[in-house]
Amino acid sequence: MIFRKFGVIEDRIREGVATLLLELGIPITPNQITILSFVVGILSGVSFALSHLLLGGILYYLSDVLDGVDGVVARRTGTATTYGAYLDSCLDRYVDVFVVLGICVHFSQVGYIWIIGVLAITGNLMISYATHRAEALGKVALTSPIRWYRRRRMHIVVVGAFLSLFYPSSLFYALATMAVISNLKVFWRMMPWMLKDFNSLDKNTRKLLARTSLRRFQKDGP
Repeated sequence: MIFRKFGVIEDRIREGVATLLLELGIPITPNQITILSFVVGILSGVSFALSHLLLGGILYYLSDVLDGVDGVVARRTGTATTYGAYLDSCLDRYVDVFVVLGICVHFSQVGYIWIIGVLAITGNLMISYATHRAEALGKVALTSPIRWYRRRRMHIVVVGAFLSLFYPSSLFYALATMAVISNLKVFWRMMPWMLKDFNSLDKNTRKLLARTSLRRFQKDGP
């Protein structure tokens, strides 16, 4: 419930920023906003690596806000494109990796931090891969009971960064949580009974699918 409230607040911020950009007539395209989000995300990773944890958390949150602003601006101006969505997804993966690497560098004195970092990166990337690979096979990979999306992972890191002002190990535990939950979610999706035909699913189950799966199969299906 807490993360849901965070998501609602962030959606409002995204809408507000997009509205401000459009009302001020700032000449910036959705793809340029996507690239700006990417740059800010990379700077977040660098900040974590330099042990500026609060700054890293703020930049990571700002990057995610901008990551939604591009879509809002594209929809309102009628400039949404397939390439824009593709670029956004690819650059998101880079930001995810750089942020985790930055946190690992900060905690490099912990001998096993790189194992946790590799698990976090692998789990984050495999969640998307499992979804898209299933779609490529004409199937859908059902979601696990664990509600664990990119924004939720971001919130875990940002909260960990802010709490590190009081509890220095908070960001470490945030990364460890990401590593464990991401991989549990992937392993659940890899179970044979999790691969289904879209048309065999009831409406309630369909609502739980990844947005990419819904868009693809609702468009191509009967």
